[in-house]
Amino acid sequence: MKEEANKKTSIVWSHFNEDSKKISCQPCKAEFKPSKTTSQLLRHLKLQHSSIFKNNSTQSNLCSKNLKFQPLSSHKIKQLDLAIARLVAYDLRPFLLVEGRGFKQFIHLLEPRYQIPSRKRISSELIPDLYQFQKKILEDQLMSSHWIDQQFSLLNKVLQTKEVTESHTGEHMSELVNEILAEFKIAEQKLIFKSVSTDKGSNNVKCFNSYKKDWKHYICFAHTIHNNILQIYKIEPYNSIISKVRNISKIFRNSSKFSTLLIAKQKDLQIPVRRLKVDVKTRWNSTFAMLQRFIENEKAILLILIEQRKQFNNYLLENEEWTLVNDLISELRPYEQLINYISSD
Repeated sequence: MKEEANKKTSIVWSHFNEDSKKISCQPCKAEFKPSKTTSQLLRHLKLQHSSIFKNNSTQSNLCSKNLKFQPLSSHKIKQLDLAIARLVAYDLRPFLLVEGRGFKQFIHLLEPRYQIPSRKRISSELIPDLYQFQKKILEDQLMSSHWIDQQFSLLNKVLQTKEVTESHTGEHMSELVNEILAEFKIAEQKLIFKSVSTDKGSNNVKCFNSYKKDWKHYICFAHTIHNNILQIYKIEPYNSIISKVRNISKIFRNSSKFSTLLIAKQKDLQIPVRRLKVDVKTRWNSTFAMLQRFIENEKAILLILIEQRKQFNNYLLENEEWTLVNDLISELRPYEQLINYISSD
């Protein structure tokens, strides 16, 4: 495909013939091996047929200049503006992206005639326009579909992600729900089946048990599992062991000395070179990931703990504690797999 494209776009091919085995020069019959580029052919024209080469260069420059000074159509500009707005919105990029030197060079290479919009225009015009466009599509879908397409695939749309700056009371949460429904022209009284899934926060429970009693309120299954496993972590001796693992992992992550030692041991033991993880205490799967990474590096960590015993004297794990960590990971792994499954698309 690339060779065909070269034949169509390069002026060189008006002076060469090509078959499956060779390329031959029309003026002097010199032969060349087939290639994906035309650089060798251009070099031959320049050295052996300078008058032809100069003529081709003039034609090529004229074509480039004509292309360079031919303005982009308004339709093409709108397409490119929309593409940049989508890049910022879909990939959660900062508006400052369009002022970056590398980004400007990249866009100039792709389309030198395109004038990149300013970040002010992106934030005040392009992103709001994109939002209204997507909102209109969503409103149409809400009015015309039952959230299952023709292939019986369940549709999943986020109506709004809203910052709550006021009190998070059940009453205020109910008002926010009403505002969102009104913005998307969804008449609550016309909804045949009204259900909602939230975590077990008291404000969410009050919102739908006191102010929206006709809504069927479901407590999130994943959040219920999450809360229960957090309670397991608080049971002794798990709580003390997790605390030791956390402290050791912090030392390895925050010290360049111990990070280097760990990498060296991992290479010696021929295990994957990976940093230890430190958990977010309020996320059970974060603690699970920390414990799992810790056990994956058990041999490397033990060797370093023995060599650097003074540094880790307060955090050393006994043999039975290592066993308990392994057992805990084995017990929780099915829950991790379950959460990943129900949280996926």
